[in-house]
Amino acid sequence: MKMCTKCSGFYASHLLWKHLLKCTGDEANCDTTGSDMRAASYVATINPEFNKILSRFHDDNVGTICKTDPMITVVGKALWERSVRKDKKTVMGEMRKLGNLLHVARTMTKNNDLTGNDMLCPKNFRTVVNALNELTAKEDNSLKAGLKLSLGYLLKKAARFTKCELIIDGDDEEVKERDKFLSVLDGSWRYLFNSAQIELESNRETCLRRPRSLPLESDVQTLRTYVMTRISTMVKDEYMVWTASEFIELRSLLVCRLTLFNSRRGGEPARLTLTEWHDAEKQSWLSDEMVQHVEDPMEKLLVEKYHLAYQRGKGSRKMVPILIPIDIMEALKILVNVRSSCSVDNGNPYLFATTKSASGHADGWKSVRDTCIRAGVSYPERMTATKMRHRASTYYSLLDVPENERKAFYTHMGNSREINETVYQCPTSVVEITKVGRYLEDLDNGCLRKTSTGSYHSMQC
Repeated sequence: MKMCTKCSGFYASHLLWKHLLKCTGDEANCDTTGSDMRAASYVATINPEFNKILSRFHDDNVGTICKTDPMITVVGKALWERSVRKDKKTVMGEMRKLGNLLHVARTMTKNNDLTGNDMLCPKNFRTVVNALNELTAKEDNSLKAGLKLSLGYLLKKAARFTKCELIIDGDDEEVKERDKFLSVLDGSWRYLFNSAQIELESNRETCLRRPRSLPLESDVQTLRTYVMTRISTMVKDEYMVWTASEFIELRSLLVCRLTLFNSRRGGEPARLTLTEWHDAEKQSWLSDEMVQHVEDPMEKLLVEKYHLAYQRGKGSRKMVPILIPIDIMEALKILVNVRSSCSVDNGNPYLFATTKSASGHADGWKSVRDTCIRAGVSYPERMTATKMRHRASTYYSLLDVPENERKAFYTHMGNSREINETVYQCPTSVVEITKVGRYLEDLDNGCLRKTSTGSYHSMQC
């Protein structure tokens, strides 16, 4: 039982948030049985699965706002229903951002009756801007650029999602208010969020793409040796008793191996499903006819060394490939076979399933981090999936390969050529100095001579 801070009544903890939706502040007039609370939230009635997400919020100020404010619950429900992976953490994180913004707005205006729908009214736009600036300011007067930009897009989504609900309800006046709010937000976007966008791009250019931030090659080899040695030891141990602890260790090793080998995003290999794994095990994505067209002996050998899986990438429409080296196939089979004795739910659809959970999968970042620490690498903070993607893109840019092979690499990375070159690939500084620098030096020294064909070539001066 928990006490309501408004009416001082006591209610079952799992029903308190529903009571708060209808609480009048008077215990005598409040429903204490919970019989009338089912009608308090039409969101929960429409989508029972989303109701479970609401119950996971803490009973702090922001958590209570997320569970009780109609606008935030509408946005959360829409994000949940359109999500392909049904990731609870992501949806709850977006809702808490809006809850924090509303909490700051209430504190600044000293008006606890301010609601999420009130924030989406044009007359309260200045209040929203002030709360946004307050929430995204650091103690050193710098800016939380990522949070500010994320909140800006969230406000757009909130206005559009609630506008749809209002159109269905036939509230034309409120629909016009949402249109006005969106017009004001779009018109103010450049001066509100331009600095945040510039700071994010600057951080990406000056920090993420610097070659010195790439993992050390010695660390990469140290980690690979540790992972392969430990996997081999666990697979060959005939007397090993497989419990949840051994399952988690092998799971982390395999997730780390697949993530870094494929230069995939941190969470992608960890989300491989059993169905995708079985397709890869059976080589469902290859046929004998396709293999017969491979003429190069080295390429034929590579076909035999890898299994291929496809899974959903960052976007729900895009399939990205996962290459599975044959040297970890036996370990993957063991991981599947020992699930029942390692506290893994039979209904869990993931290959790298969590223990004691019906629908969870391993945390890709944590698996890589823990394995790096156990391997004793010098700079574990550099051994992340993102930095390994930078490493792969940078070294690939130095290779002289045909354009069709480059397209295959971009497809594997799950990016376009532009994104690969401007986001992941470090600037080709060595080529800039050795190739472009040589041309500019010859030009500066007057060592370029025109040939009979009209072209220029370098001559020693």
